[in-house]
Amino acid sequence: MDQIDPAHNLPILSMRITQLIIFLSALIPPALAVQADEPDDKLPIVYSVSISGIKDSGLIELLRSVSDSVDRVDYPPPTRLLLEDMARDDTGKMEKVLRARGFYDGTVTSKVKDKKDRYEIIFSVTPGSPFSLKTIRIIPSENIPETEAKLPSPAEIGLKGGQTGTAKSIISAGGKLLSLLRDQGYPFSKISDRKVIVDFATRTMEVIYQVDPGGRMVFGKSNISGLVNVHEGYVLNLITWKEGEVYSPKLMQEFRDRLSRDGLFSIVQVSHQSEPPEDDRLAINIKLQERDRFSIGISAGYQTDRGFGGSFTWEDRSLFGGGELLQVGTDLSQEVYTGKVSLKLPQLMNPDQDLVLGVYLTDDNPDAYYSRRLRGATSLLQDLGGGISLSGGAAITQDGVEQLDKQNDYTLISAPLAVKWTIGPTGDPTADGASIDLTGEPFYDLHRYGMFTKVLLSNNIYLNVPGISFLSVAARAALGSIQGSGGESDIPADLRFYAGGAGSIRGYAYQSVSPLVGKDPIGGRSLLTFSLELEAEVISGIGVAGFIDGGSAFTDSFPSNSNELLYGAGGGLRYFSPIGPIGLDIGFPLHRRIGIDDSFQIYVSIVRTF
Repeated sequence: MDQIDPAHNLPILSMRITQLIIFLSALIPPALAVQADEPDDKLPIVYSVSISGIKDSGLIELLRSVSDSVDRVDYPPPTRLLLEDMARDDTGKMEKVLRARGFYDGTVTSKVKDKKDRYEIIFSVTPGSPFSLKTIRIIPSENIPETEAKLPSPAEIGLKGGQTGTAKSIISAGGKLLSLLRDQGYPFSKISDRKVIVDFATRTMEVIYQVDPGGRMVFGKSNISGLVNVHEGYVLNLITWKEGEVYSPKLMQEFRDRLSRDGLFSIVQVSHQSEPPEDDRLAINIKLQERDRFSIGISAGYQTDRGFGGSFTWEDRSLFGGGELLQVGTDLSQEVYTGKVSLKLPQLMNPDQDLVLGVYLTDDNPDAYYSRRLRGATSLLQDLGGGISLSGGAAITQDGVEQLDKQNDYTLISAPLAVKWTIGPTGDPTADGASIDLTGEPFYDLHRYGMFTKVLLSNNIYLNVPGISFLSVAARAALGSIQGSGGESDIPADLRFYAGGAGSIRGYAYQSVSPLVGKDPIGGRSLLTFSLELEAEVISGIGVAGFIDGGSAFTDSFPSNSNELLYGAGGGLRYFSPIGPIGLDIGFPLHRRIGIDDSFQIYVSIVRTF
């Protein structure tokens, strides 16, 4: 075998090494250049988004709500190429929105424009003209048995020819269609097919609903579960239908409202069986969870004008197992002591009627008078539905009152009457709602053989400001009048009207805004008060409030002199603590009376229920 001489290969090896060095040296500058450019590529993308071509602010906001480009302004993609891809994806989403709003040939294009210090994504929208409804048909599904169900007309489900054919209106009309069929007793009705035919030539639409009503049902057996202390008979008496009666969602909702009204249950679920029965009798499932049978409520507070005070309430929500509510409570402060015992007996003569019995003892010693009062009362409460209730009854009151060093004793028989209208949910003080209360009570004095009538109209409103989730408005007003013959002594001082203090006109001492003898309030025959309060939640669970209150009590039986109105204003803190809401307010009199009114009043309150 021939031997290779290493010396012979040295020139070749040297040439190969030289070529390799030249090649590597050619690669090094571009690599360094890439490394030098990397920091620029890694600079954060900054961009803005604009939408052109339309002026409808609602539609613009809807388009922005589906755009990833809008959502990711603070978290942008790393490169312009990815920015363009994201904008291109958004055009498809926006075109879907246009079609949902009736613009079936609308188009959206996107462009990324370079600016000095940022990029701008411009969406150009060409909506075209909206398509209108030409024909709306509601027909039975194919291959279903003949039915007696009355199919509603397009107008009854909210559609008519000529209106813009939006997806929302078409879907909503389908829901209304099923609701109307269920109201006729068809709980298993369904839309088996919905067709939307778009004619681009005429820019019109045809909508066809194919409906399967299913069988007409009647109420069958009611199955109740979850009861512990409450008797089944209490629940059965509240049922709003009779077995064999045609099924009605309205009657089921009225039953739910009845079950929720007395506060016995924390969970109320009323539903029919999920599958159609073999016959037409529909079983109803009533699932309940009872609240704790016993509860205690405690409140405490401080007011500059009345000092420290508090209240305690104990209740048994179902004394005998039939929803009988027994309440025992007391209010204590440096000026007043009140003890009360009341018993509510539900379903007296009908499921919506309650009998309320009560005994109340009061020892009251404000600046205006000193009184000891014992009152026994009974009343019938009738729920009329729709948030309206009526009550009427009889009461007897033994009252001893001292005012301006004069002692008067009264034995009064009376007939308390009331109408209450509540709008919105009850039990949630932060939900939108309102209430109007009208009370009237004619009194007859067995000692003086005189008569007078006390009437009070009051209302409260609470509203969360639309579009500003952290802001709410509370307002209240009251108008009262006492009608009757005789002098002031014929009307007990503790039954006259007074204004001033918490719940009335903050910034003024309790009962001080009323007719005076010297510096002593004596009460009036009429009342007018009003209040407006703004509350804002600054952080979770903590809020601030600002308020203005006004009003007065008057000598005459109707408020007659606006010059007598006094105003107070101030602000406070609200803290929704684990033990209950805590409030701190400071009020200032805007018309301070020298020698009568202090420069400010402080109000502290704590409420706890368990």
